[in-house]
Amino acid sequence: MISGPVAIAPPPRARLVRVETARQMLAACEAELPVDIAVCNAAVADWRPAIHANAKLKRRKPGEDGVPEIVLPKIALTENPDILQTLSRHGSRPALVIGFAAETENLIENAMQKRVHK
Repeated sequence: MISGPVAIAPPPRARLVRVETARQMLAACEAELPVDIAVCNAAVADWRPAIHANAKLKRRKPGEDGVPEIVLPKIALTENPDILQTLSRHGSRPALVIGFAAETENLIENAMQKRVHK
């Protein structure tokens, strides 16, 4: 079982691999291959910041260091890996890949398109 941060205990006898990012989750999933079945039952975020900050992004107020007005940081986003799609197309693809589609509109149509695409 590969899981991001959650407040629930893993099932009894499950070997748990804890991860914090989508890239860590993908790496952990690939490290477990080959397997017979992959069940992807919750999606990680589709996007992440393109640049990782190692420190707090401090607020800068007017008058500080010659700042004429409040400066909002610009945070560029980049796509996270699509873990289910990667596993579905992997050279050591599980015989059965089960996925979960979180949709807010056109549920059936969007889920079927994802199934074909992935």
